Amino acid sequence: MKSIVLTLALALPFLGSYGMAATAIAADSPLEVAQATTALQGEWKLTGWGDLDNPTRPLTDTEITAKFMDDRLAGSTGCNSYTTAFTTAGNSLELGPVATTMKACAEPISRQESQFLTALGGVQTYEITAQGALHLAYETEAGSGVLIFASMPATSQSPYHEAIPALW
Repeated sequence: MKSIVLTLALALPFLGSYGMAATAIAADSPLEVAQATTALQGEWKLTGWGDLDNPTRPLTDTEITAKFMDDRLAGSTGCNSYTTAFTTAGNSLELGPVATTMKACAEPISRQESQFLTALGGVQTYEITAQGALHLAYETEAGSGVLIFASMPATSQSPYHEAIPALW
């Protein structure tokens, strides 16, 4: 019995820094927490970013995705895979440090990946529009804008979510 208690006492700092801290969400009620995280759950495909009225479109033959799973976000940058933790409070969205694979990409795709990751790192709020689109508002040193995503039907979801857990 003493060895189990000692083992748990030694493991708690490690568990707390990953498992418990990543799931802390400030909200007025448990229902509010569930609604906020449920609204984001699923896989989304980037349709544009920057100016909401005149967004930059992703390059042809690239697919940038975001899959929200519980308190994790993972997806494709159009070249590499990425993953991070997230928390919500109201419509605020806070992302943890982003980890990516390091595959080399052709220059236009590499530049697009860099722009996407920079914008993703500056995300501050989210909104699900009446039309069902996901808008992630960001602010970076280069400026502010919005990442615009469309929901992906379950049958067309990308395989990136299966490769991502290896990064965790």
